Amino acid sequence: MKIFLGKKLLIFTAHPDDETFGMAGTIWANSQKGGRTFVISATYGGKGSSHLSRPVTEVRLKAIRKKELARAARFLRVSRVYPLDLPDGKLHTLLPRLFRDGLRIARQVGPDAVLSFGRYGMSGHRDHIAVGQAARRIAAKLRIPLFTLTLPPGLVPDFVARIKLRRRNPHYTPSRPVFERPAVTVAIDAKIKIRAASFHRSQLGGEKPFASLPPALRRARLQTEYFAHKNPR
Repeated sequence: MKIFLGKKLLIFTAHPDDETFGMAGTIWANSQKGGRTFVISATYGGKGSSHLSRPVTEVRLKAIRKKELARAARFLRVSRVYPLDLPDGKLHTLLPRLFRDGLRIARQVGPDAVLSFGRYGMSGHRDHIAVGQAARRIAAKLRIPLFTLTLPPGLVPDFVARIKLRRRNPHYTPSRPVFERPAVTVAIDAKIKIRAASFHRSQLGGEKPFASLPPALRRARLQTEYFAHKNPR
């Protein structure tokens, strides 16, 4: 399959740090190939669990994450970030607006492809799933390819074990994890991904943002990013 690097890409995510944890290497590689990347962040993540040294209000956390997203985007050479500032944790109740606002931006950008979450949203987060649904509809409407984050079968058990406890949280679906088979792999620069993630200190913990992952999963997440593919209708 012809890879999408060097093209105009629209990345549709739910929260600040999603673009980095999932696709920082791809964003950087696209820039290196002469492509341009645009990011939609549906929320500012005011309800995200925090690695900060002391608790903060939702308003304060949103402001912190807004700045973190801007810094990571500048480092990764993102052409523009489009924040929707929708309510964190409520995107599954706002699907018509999520689709409408995302489609409006996509028409402005005119991307060659949309990158987003798959049907399980990687972690099972309901916001991720909702964004993925909107992205699928947008790609179909514009008749452009959709590439969604996924993992190869060998990495799924470790990843599912890591996210298992989250499924007790109401923001996560209790449904069975589903990971589409990768159709595209992007070899990435680990140093770039770690540096980009370090800007999201409130969520990813600072200078060692991937240290909590199991070793095999950590190595893989810092070497390769995996995408399933759906052709336009």
